[in-house]
Amino acid sequence: MSQVIDFYQAPQVPDYEESIDTKPQTPYDNPKFYHAMRLRLLNDYDLPCSAIAVLIGLHMICDPDTGVFMRSDTQVRKEIGLAKSTYSIGFSELLGSGLVSEIDEARCVITDFEKDRCFGEKSKQNYFRITRNFLRILSRLVAHGHKRMMHFALECLDRSRHYNSENVISMSKLVRERRLGTCPKRALQALSLLDGFMDYAVMPNSTNTDNLVQFWLVKEDQRDEEQIRLRTLHGEVSTEIRESYRFAHGTERLTWRELSRMTRKLIQYGLTYRLYDQDQRLDGRIIKRMAGRFGAMCARNNIKKRIPYLSYILKNGDLEQSIYKVPA
Repeated sequence: MSQVIDFYQAPQVPDYEESIDTKPQTPYDNPKFYHAMRLRLLNDYDLPCSAIAVLIGLHMICDPDTGVFMRSDTQVRKEIGLAKSTYSIGFSELLGSGLVSEIDEARCVITDFEKDRCFGEKSKQNYFRITRNFLRILSRLVAHGHKRMMHFALECLDRSRHYNSENVISMSKLVRERRLGTCPKRALQALSLLDGFMDYAVMPNSTNTDNLVQFWLVKEDQRDEEQIRLRTLHGEVSTEIRESYRFAHGTERLTWRELSRMTRKLIQYGLTYRLYDQDQRLDGRIIKRMAGRFGAMCARNNIKKRIPYLSYILKNGDLEQSIYKVPA
């Protein structure tokens, strides 16, 4: 009797290690990913999301000096959360593109790993770390097929080693250069794919001609509702300083870096001195009123060194007292 084939059935892709004798490998935590490889993926290849995700996963089990790894499909799939067939397609794309090469039946190598490891100036770090939070969102990015967002997530990891909390990109660049969406609204909707990996706040630039988006890496097991609220408050406080400064006829242009530093000082002051509301959370209204008063004081007194001035009036209590001398 002939066998009936169901063409609608999902393909049965066997695990590679079932056909060969492979030893389990212990994945590395926060493995290195080289800057040169990120640029190569962005500029020289047109790979699907699944292939990029598989390559990222392979960095968890490869030798950190040579890039050699034992073929272990199940283990890598578990780390990056891909289905068997999706992983198989991604790995085949890597072999076909030459980014991964076979050494023998059981061993492969990330082709340019050693070259990337030795690339760049010895005095400068030429790699960034793949975080667990990033691995957790890989399957989501693959499911949505948003290749540009995957490249942008890698860029954020790369930029964070230099800029840390001052990782800021204009909205126009997110739309026109990174192509995360066809307009600012769609770009912000797409950024929701990074939830759990990256937080962000939106604030206007100094000329009010564009918005700036400031990004923070979410720390492992330290993301809660209060932290998300503080990220949102950061953008609101920065806007309050800038608008008050302009309203009081300030003549200098406040840069995003200066605004960000002043905002962090104000929020930290509120947390240190427990300027809380009835729910025992930082009272955003008080912080924004202090920000508004500060912006106006800088403009009216023609303050040039604004950050040291803020430290001074916070230390002696002048700024906090001033918000109670004027109507809310």
